[in-house]
Amino acid sequence: MPLTFVRGFTVSDDRHAPKDHHYVPAGYLRAWEHGEASKLIEFKRPIPDRLASRTVKAKSTGFERHLYSIETGEVGKLDHSFESNYLKYIDEGAAVLLQRMRESDLTFSHDERITWARFVLSLCIRTPEDFSLHREFFEGYWGEPDPVLEARYQDERPPEYPETLSQFLQTVPEHERDKVRLQSLARFLNASDTLKLIVGLRWHVKHFSAADLTLMTSDRPIVSNFRLGFPEGFLFLPIAPDKLFVARAGPALSLGPILGGTDNQAVKFANRAVVRQARRYVWAASQTHEKFVSRWMGTITTKSMPEMLVEAMNNGVSDLAKPTSM
Repeated sequence: MPLTFVRGFTVSDDRHAPKDHHYVPAGYLRAWEHGEASKLIEFKRPIPDRLASRTVKAKSTGFERHLYSIETGEVGKLDHSFESNYLKYIDEGAAVLLQRMRESDLTFSHDERITWARFVLSLCIRTPEDFSLHREFFEGYWGEPDPVLEARYQDERPPEYPETLSQFLQTVPEHERDKVRLQSLARFLNASDTLKLIVGLRWHVKHFSAADLTLMTSDRPIVSNFRLGFPEGFLFLPIAPDKLFVARAGPALSLGPILGGTDNQAVKFANRAVVRQARRYVWAASQTHEKFVSRWMGTITTKSMPEMLVEAMNNGVSDLAKPTSM
């Protein structure tokens, strides 16, 4: 693992670092490419109540320019290392395991389970909306630091430093605050309780070879009740047009159509869940899904994991946004 995201940063070369930052990795989406041109179908709503579609390569969708870039303190120079070092490391590690899962191989070592769980967790927090939410919430915590950190600051404060930690933090340049913010995200992906819960779930790959329909995916491809520490906890993720990754803590009775239904029932259930919570994009291997997508895309606003964590933090729990070291 690149230690630069645990102990510091190595600034990526601005000239060669990727500028299109994929919040849905192209390597994941390539399973939906089809036909002689090897393209997938991208659905989006350019305006409410209107659905548009186009055929596109996986690398040309699911990204935002400079999404994870931060300032460096040098005029005109950006640091892209969260994308080009850290997320690239996550995505490349998962790509190997993803191919094995598509071949129904789940004989993973403990370290490989961590690698896959980290990728799954990253899909829950890296959308533009959630990345912006974390920035806003982190700035709030920066203005009101943890009492434990305040006490530590008082114990170690040199006489010439500001009287309170909050006052000191306000003197830190914005680009340095951004470094700490991205480090907090990396810590969450590397060692959070949520990561450990995913690793400990029962994992399955469901292959829907008898289905008349194919699975779709979206910019919010993880479907979960986020009760992963309870018997009813589950999550699932489409990994190919005919395969679904499922992880559950126990019986997960709400997954009945997936675990006990016909292939067509399971695909319809999964597609509806994935498409309903989409915010920007839905992707498919076939244009035949257009009517379904038009009916269901974005029809519910489920809370994302960061949104749920923000609620928890407001109740005194911290796992994502609150700085834990200086």
